Amino acid sequence: MAWSAKGTKENSGKNAAQKRGLNKSVLNQGCGILATILSYMLVGVVIRVGPAYTSQTCSMCLHISKDSRLRRLFRCVLCGFTHHDCPEAISISTHRGVLIDIITCSDLQTLLKPNPSNDLMAKGYYVKFEVPDDLVNPIYEALRISSSSGKVKKGTNEVTKAIERNTAKMVIIAEDVDPPEVVAHLPILCDEQKIPFAFVPSQQEMGKSLGLETRSAATAIMDSGDAKHIVDQIIESLAAMRGANK
Repeated sequence: MAWSAKGTKENSGKNAAQKRGLNKSVLNQGCGILATILSYMLVGVVIRVGPAYTSQTCSMCLHISKDSRLRRLFRCVLCGFTHHDCPEAISISTHRGVLIDIITCSDLQTLLKPNPSNDLMAKGYYVKFEVPDDLVNPIYEALRISSSSGKVKKGTNEVTKAIERNTAKMVIIAEDVDPPEVVAHLPILCDEQKIPFAFVPSQQEMGKSLGLETRSAATAIMDSGDAKHIVDQIIESLAAMRGANK
């Protein structure tokens, strides 16, 4: 959608300046990452819509024609049906069966409201599985040993870079990060890069394990050093646990 209208030296494009401004606006919206995060948060609720020809299709007779678009007005050249172009595109998406439900604000609040009876829901929405208690202390111990005998990256920005470069052996994320958006993207990136990750209850405890006087929201183990056998056992246990839950 954000293609350039500049063209080539032999065949120059038209309205390049206007298209450049439109491209900037489209890219600033971050639609791709927004859809990814929403899909991660609202499993089974967010449905991707195929946008092709939705703004050129009549919702009454389903005739497709670019001539039906009159700036911000839609007037079907076949049946004469007239409507605003944006709602018309939404109507077509609904007709195609892509948008199967409309979530009201109250529905969304109910869906996202933490349930005290559910330990997982009571935590940040990015916590997608619960790490067993018998793995938490080994994870802290692995962080402590890796930070002194190996190499770790501390902080959300450094961890994000390590994941994107696929140089992290394992990623640890705290469950009590506020606001949660600070680390909400990390599990998504880890799954995309197939990097093992785990959650620990406390930022403070993670910071202590790393020898810091401050909290740490996330840590990437780059080189486990003398903790290699511990990290390998943790990764194996997490893989077995997540595989059993699928």
